[in-house]
Amino acid sequence: METLNTIITTHAMSDSIVITDCWKGSNEIQIFFEHMTVNHSENYVNPETGATTNTIKGTWNDIKHQVVPRNRVISIKQQLSFFSQ
Repeated sequence: METLNTIITTHAMSDSIVITDCWKGSNEIQIFFEHMTVNHSENYVNPETGATTNTIKGTWNDIKHQVVPRNRVISIKQQLSFFSQ
């Protein structure tokens, strides 16, 4: 099973800025990418860097509503490849 870090390092562009919440599982991302964090228990925008995850959460919500439910013939991986083009 792929980890989130493996998926990000495989598919994200090398000059990407990765913004995450403060989940410790995403700490390794800083080895490969510029990595910014926001601590949602304190605020929704990091006051020092301006980092926020709200934009991607909204985008992901829009994508999820366009993806066909899982019991259909086309896999979610095939459907998401449409958005990466």
